[in-house]
Amino acid sequence: MELSSKEKRLLMLYEYKFGSNAADASRRINKAWGDRTVGESAVRERSREFKAQGIRSIQHFFEGRRFQSFDEAEEACQKLFD
Repeated sequence: MELSSKEKRLLMLYEYKFGSNAADASRRINKAWGDRTVGESAVRERSREFKAQGIRSIQHFFEGRRFQSFDEAEEACQKLFD
């Protein structure tokens, strides 16, 4: 299953929240979702972006995104765990 860029970004946010460095974060994501899901440099770049933007939570990450229904929002989140 190919993850969307938003899904990858959410995984990187998760790792960022736990203080993972880019090497460890990319290793864990790739182990769980398949080789070459994310690169170490992409994780490093996103971590800098999260820090610069002050992104602190999943809620903040999804801020501004509008779902047509609860089911649509639930489906967007569930895709990460299937």
